[in-house]
Amino acid sequence: MVFTRTENNEEVSSGLREELHDYQNILGDLSTLYDLQILCDVHLKTRTESFPTHKAILCARSYVFRAMFTSDMREKNSDCIKVEDLDDDIVHRFLAFLYTDSVKDLQWETAIKLYYAGDKYEIELLKAECSSFLKDNTSSFNVMELLLLADRHQDLGLKTFAEEYILRMDDYIFGSDQWGLL
Repeated sequence: MVFTRTENNEEVSSGLREELHDYQNILGDLSTLYDLQILCDVHLKTRTESFPTHKAILCARSYVFRAMFTSDMREKNSDCIKVEDLDDDIVHRFLAFLYTDSVKDLQWETAIKLYYAGDKYEIELLKAECSSFLKDNTSSFNVMELLLLADRHQDLGLKTFAEEYILRMDDYIFGSDQWGLL
């Protein structure tokens, strides 16, 4: 039997760990709440769709939402929050992240939009996930877009990455149409 240590320095056998893996975990439970729209008490409203959600989850995951619901802002007594600057798909993915801590099927444009949402609502883990994806998928064709994103959101780490990438690939980038547009 193989034993490993947990964060609390407790020994757990690998067999027990596999057995525990079969049980529902909190992220699965939260995902079920979101998917089945159980006991939702607030809606995030885009221009075309409304997304039922839970104030408690929003408050737990975002300081911005916490401030909305716990201070004298109009959202405190409202059951609807307008998010008209985000597309339906982005709000859906954003909420899925809040409930599950994961982003599925990320693409460049989606990562940029989710990064924006993470910054807007101060969800650092979402920003970090998107930033990591963007760095891993940077090319000479999209690095200027990354540089602008980093500058717009005052992300020094992302900006430094983009600048260093540009300097490494200067032969390709400085002669490109994208550089001329920048």
